[in-house]
Amino acid sequence: MRRERFAPIADINVTNLVDVALVLLIVFIIAAPAFKGGIPVRLPRASAPPVPAANPVIVALDAEGNLFVDGSPVPPDDLRPALVRSRLESPGRPVLLEADKELPYGRVIEVMDRIRQAGIADVGLVVSPGPAP
Repeated sequence: MRRERFAPIADINVTNLVDVALVLLIVFIIAAPAFKGGIPVRLPRASAPPVPAANPVIVALDAEGNLFVDGSPVPPDDLRPALVRSRLESPGRPVLLEADKELPYGRVIEVMDRIRQAGIADVGLVVSPGPAP
């Protein structure tokens, strides 16, 4: 009686790898909307139609007066370098300012002035669509 020898299988079993990859994909699909929270800014309302802007630089002022550039917190003195850096990465991006409606007008103008000092002449103000109260 001849005994057969089995050669070891050299194939990699990818079933477990695919299972883990699919589970991670599902977790990221479910969790992704939670990561896009943004800055909590209560915008004033305006009935003007929205002007589309392709990939804008968003400068946001929250209710406490904290400053953000594209979602990252920025000290007021570092606004100019942050704007210059974001415009150098992709020139021609429009700059939009989101300011909480409860902020004093002077604070909004101060930030607009800092944006203009960075060499950006056109600054758009972001509002919520709908009739003004």
